[in-house]
Amino acid sequence: MRSKRNKKILFILVFIISIALVFSSCGQSSNKVSSNSVNKNNKNKQVTIRVQFWAGAEDRELWQQIAQNVTKKYPNISVKLETVDWNTYWQKLPAQVAGGTAADVIGIHWTKAHEYALRGALLPLDNYIKQQQLDVDDFDQNMFNELTYKGKVYALPYDYGVMLVFYNKDMFDKYKVPYPTNDNWTWNDMLEIAKKLTNPTNRDFGFALDGAWWSNMVYILSNGANYLVNNRTQVSFNDPKAIAAIQWFADLINVYHVAPTLSDLTANSLGDRWYAGHIGMYYDGPWSIINSKKNAKFNFAIAPKPLSPTTGKRTDYVQGSGFGIYSKTKYPEEAFKVVSYFTSKEALTLLAKNGRAFPARKSVQQAYYDGVKVDGLQHAMELSLADSIPAYITDNWTETDNFITQNVLQPIYFGKAKAADIIPKYDKQVRELSSKVVK
Repeated sequence: MRSKRNKKILFILVFIISIALVFSSCGQSSNKVSSNSVNKNNKNKQVTIRVQFWAGAEDRELWQQIAQNVTKKYPNISVKLETVDWNTYWQKLPAQVAGGTAADVIGIHWTKAHEYALRGALLPLDNYIKQQQLDVDDFDQNMFNELTYKGKVYALPYDYGVMLVFYNKDMFDKYKVPYPTNDNWTWNDMLEIAKKLTNPTNRDFGFALDGAWWSNMVYILSNGANYLVNNRTQVSFNDPKAIAAIQWFADLINVYHVAPTLSDLTANSLGDRWYAGHIGMYYDGPWSIINSKKNAKFNFAIAPKPLSPTTGKRTDYVQGSGFGIYSKTKYPEEAFKVVSYFTSKEALTLLAKNGRAFPARKSVQQAYYDGVKVDGLQHAMELSLADSIPAYITDNWTETDNFITQNVLQPIYFGKAKAADIIPKYDKQVRELSSKVVK
């Protein structure tokens, strides 16, 4: 009896355990299906990534193609472009960032990368780069480094360049002046050429310049000076070589009269005067070639910048732009997919072939030269890039730039002050302002 009873109890226990295992298995299976379903739903969730940056009508058409290509590659991602002109963009962006309404992806200029990283507006991209095994060695490393801050990457570059000399071939022909094709020409040679191209009766000028701080940085570097001191924590150009360089270019307006005054350029912008065919030469970057090809009604070509007669160099800094991710985005992974594609070989090849801007990826640069087809461009770019450096800046760069332009450079270029007098006068203020902690 006891044996039968024990067998019965054992049978019941086995039955109960079996039932429990079945339900447990079903539960686990159900959980697995549910988990897989959630992952699948997350992966396929339709997301719209807003991308804001500055662009003209021609640029936007190309970027729209790139945005559509993102969706082809990632069907769950739609890209909404939000573009405005340069000035409007930088007027609106600070308020958008502060108010939490900035787009998921933000266009960032090299002069703004540190500022927006410091304010916590941009996400570090290092982990995303590592996860996606993105090839960052293909980027020009000077430009890539300009979008990093304290060892972290905050944006990926799409274009960059150095300053070149744009010259009006038709004006040179008109005044029977040889083209500036000598790689060893100097500032003094440029001045003599500008004199021959200047004709006040026709309102023709041999040269033009805007007096902006970023332009003067080029003059300073070429002349063997620097604009940063104390381990690059402060701006200072109270150096005889820097002072001489700035005064030399200001004298083109106020002493030699081979360049229009800044007042004249206020009424008729440098670009408008150039497009109208009244400027023989001026400094600009490859980003302006597409507009010159569209708007200039004359033949133009590109030459390398002239050498400083003091140093025999044309040292320049690399400048450009990229895309970063807004720190408050709800979709950081999807936003990075957009950033990585917007800066990919495929995207930059499309931009390069259409002459949009010089691509930040080295592997795509020949496509740009082949697509743009402007006399002298490739030679001038390669020669200038060989003598280029990263554009180092301080944290409080924008405010410092505005202060220098208004209080130091404008009086010099308007002919109201000499560089040797006004630069030392404001040196202390410039140093203190440039090293101010940004909050």
